[in-house]
Amino acid sequence: MARLERMVRSKKDLKRVDLDVVIRFLNILSETNVIGITKLQMKTGTNHSTCVKYVKLLERLGLAKSVIHGRKKDVSITERGREALKILSV
Repeated sequence: MARLERMVRSKKDLKRVDLDVVIRFLNILSETNVIGITKLQMKTGTNHSTCVKYVKLLERLGLAKSVIHGRKKDVSITERGREALKILSV
């Protein structure tokens, strides 16, 4: 958890990281191959800005990756993210 808190640095980032929300994001990403930000936000029950901040955090940790297609941003889980989910879900 200390590593997560060190990763959060700027005012635009999350002030606190909720591990339950991280697990929720990883669960949804593992169930879908690729998902857009809007659908991810609806499935996680977060607002758009919070969803984007969690996606950025997961990317920095190497747990997720995103690809931008024009105005659409698609997010997917990485192998490292799948391993982290297995550990966190125990």
